[in-house]
Amino acid sequence: MGDNGILGKANEAVIQTNLGKVKEAYNMYQTENYELSKKDFTKLLKKVPVGEEGEYVYVIQDLSELKLDNLGEYGIGEIPESVSAITEFNNLYIVDESNNVSYVLEGKIYGTVELAKDTEPEESEEDIDLTKFFTFNEETGAITGIVENTTKDADETFQNCKNLKKINFDENNKIII
Repeated sequence: MGDNGILGKANEAVIQTNLGKVKEAYNMYQTENYELSKKDFTKLLKKVPVGEEGEYVYVIQDLSELKLDNLGEYGIGEIPESVSAITEFNNLYIVDESNNVSYVLEGKIYGTVELAKDTEPEESEEDIDLTKFFTFNEETGAITGIVENTTKDADETFQNCKNLKKINFDENNKIII
């Protein structure tokens, strides 16, 4: 009878029904944990690289986190450390960067998948090397700085650095050293 037979259609219906349950449960999980980002869902999701271009998807690694212990054998495949294509996943639910939940079984993808790509991490205030921007003249006590080839008032720039809470300012908004 093949994939188009009664058994094939019944299996397809079970897959689509389970996929709907997982999508709904994942949406509820996100709603309940709205203050967290996907990278914080470490018990639920595992980030898996796809290909060699820095692209990735998240694999749902623990259906019990979604309170879905009743899906039988669906979604319990082995999670690889990386794959060269989405179709290499087998019997796994995946979540893409747009929160599309899909299911992959034996090379067939049920649902929509958009690969995400890591971008260069932005430099945080704590990672900024201030010596690149400012110099301190010990004779005069003056702080000067150049940022992006434009001379800036060093006092104003220092005020914008959130992690420099130990620097004090006088009533004229000047740095006290």
